[in-house]
Amino acid sequence: MSGKASWITNNRLKETTAAEFVEKLSQGIQAFCDVDGMGGRSIFPRPYAPFFKDELVRQFDKLSIQDRLDQLTVSQEIKDLTASLMAMGAANTVDQGAFLDWVKWWSLNDYSLQNFGDRQARYKIHEGTGALARAIAADAPVDLKLSTPVDAVEQSEAGAIVRAGGAIYRAKEVICAVPLAVLHSIRFTPALPPAKLEAAKTANVTRGRKVYFNIRERIDNWSGVAPPPYPVTYAFKEDDFLRELLGRCCKTPRMSRQLLRLIAAIGVSAPTLAMIVA
Repeated sequence: MSGKASWITNNRLKETTAAEFVEKLSQGIQAFCDVDGMGGRSIFPRPYAPFFKDELVRQFDKLSIQDRLDQLTVSQEIKDLTASLMAMGAANTVDQGAFLDWVKWWSLNDYSLQNFGDRQARYKIHEGTGALARAIAADAPVDLKLSTPVDAVEQSEAGAIVRAGGAIYRAKEVICAVPLAVLHSIRFTPALPPAKLEAAKTANVTRGRKVYFNIRERIDNWSGVAPPPYPVTYAFKEDDFLRELLGRCCKTPRMSRQLLRLIAAIGVSAPTLAMIVA
């Protein structure tokens, strides 16, 4: 694996090869997910059926990322690397991010850091995710209603009723996939469980930010991470095709030590993912 990597551990900056970075990060993720001696596989043996092992899901449901990090016996360096990626993935502080979210994410990537990198960052839709949404809408035999806020969802033995935009829609079943932060704005009959309503009121789904730096200097593949509470937890060089999409901006100091210090000085209060377009 080509490229370089930088990370902060014990408040010191370390610079090395991408191969060493991936090896140590892989060790950390595997240790993090391995609460069952099987790398987490017993919890989500069927990743697309997350409640197949409901008793195990309930067992670990209250465990936060920080709780699990505190249980690890790996070196502080491995723990710092792992915490950096976990904060980025949760887009939140590690005491608020859920341990189970990461185990499920890991299972969906076949418990492989290589697959994780390929599926999350390497391969992209050139026209953007919006093109995928439009293609799905064009392929589906449905009527798409935009700018139509849902007021109420009523369910009975006869079926379901959705009230939205002054109109009434009837169906056998309703799939509710609205963001958690707006769930409280819909009136449900019967009412939603109190725990779900309480979670919706906190509106604490994500606090993360994503920032692009477009620099003039051409650089090779590079990644940089820093554990919480550093404001920028993960930074990496993006694919070259994004140069066509983003305009040039001011010249940035040379990689990677000065750039890490630059993005660490942004001063944001939430985990931030920085993509470098060079």
